[in-house]
Amino acid sequence: MTDDDGTGIVQQAPAFGEDDHRVALAYGILRPDEMPPCPIDDSGVFTSEVPDFAGQYVKVWYRDKSIT
Repeated sequence: MTDDDGTGIVQQAPAFGEDDHRVALAYGILRPDEMPPCPIDDSGVFTSEVPDFAGQYVKVWYRDKSIT
């Protein structure tokens, strides 16, 4: 891999993966006593934490690419 590969942007989802959560703690993005943000409810719908997309089903967004 070189500096010319990829965008240089790394996506982290500490609410959805053990490694992402560990990295977020290690770099002070989260505190050990706080829950990671999770703007998706149990039905797979964006919550009010994402006002522009609240109420929209995540999979529909991904298929339609409405967030750019």
